[in-house]
Amino acid sequence: PIIQGTLSLSFPNNDSIYQLLHLDMWAKSQNNILSLYSPFYYSTINMKMNNGLGEAINLNKPVNQNDTVSVGQLTACRHANGRDWWVLLKRPYQRIYSSYLVAEDTIVFKFDNLIQIQTDTFNEPYGQSMFTPNGEKFISISGSRLKTPAYFDIYDFDRCRGSISGHQRIQFEDSLYHIVIGGAVSPNSRYLYVSRYDYILQFDLEANDILASIDTVAKYDGFKSPVTGCPTTFFLSQLAPDGKIYISVGPCATEYLTVINEPDKKGKDCNVQQHAIYLEV
Repeated sequence: PIIQGTLSLSFPNNDSIYQLLHLDMWAKSQNNILSLYSPFYYSTINMKMNNGLGEAINLNKPVNQNDTVSVGQLTACRHANGRDWWVLLKRPYQRIYSSYLVAEDTIVFKFDNLIQIQTDTFNEPYGQSMFTPNGEKFISISGSRLKTPAYFDIYDFDRCRGSISGHQRIQFEDSLYHIVIGGAVSPNSRYLYVSRYDYILQFDLEANDILASIDTVAKYDGFKSPVTGCPTTFFLSQLAPDGKIYISVGPCATEYLTVINEPDKKGKDCNVQQHAIYLEV
């Protein structure tokens, strides 16, 4: 199980080709310290083959031979040309984000972005990353270790070049184990929602002081699944094509989703409905 370990991308000029990007989880031990890393793979799917059922014409191909990236946080942003995609992946335990260009016929490494963040063995991102819908920002939310502050990093993103710049780190205290795992940005690219197990927080990305704009828009109401007995707390988040943000339950599985119905609105006007959608089991 890898958070954001798989991603499927389509292309406007070819409705038959999909690039499936995927990660693995490998480990190595050195000086009694366990390090995690992953190769970066792709599989090309052609839906015209196999009588319309689709077939993988490239399967488990490494993007760069002997290339490794951090585990998880696989996300993409549409290139400014409206056709291709950009993917940013961090190098394991390094201050580097690598930029990859994804086209319908190839995936290539373009260049490395050196970032001004201190990264060590105990400080690899553990959480969710995303681009703002307008493609202007790249955000990585993380809670690396127990009893340490959670944070998110914000970068300016260039959709033409695929590069990041202008780093900000927003650090805040988490109420439970100091681990933050999920997040999504509103359709108007203004509000960042952070799901931290028992709370959903809203941050105004246009505020002069982003940390001071923090607002608690939902607190877990105590509801538990009648099937599994698990609490319907807040885990990974995703902005959907209908303009709403859907939040899964975790780390204990249940058959419900929480919904932010109007994420473009400030504060509790965003209208969070907990365990609003029942998934058939």
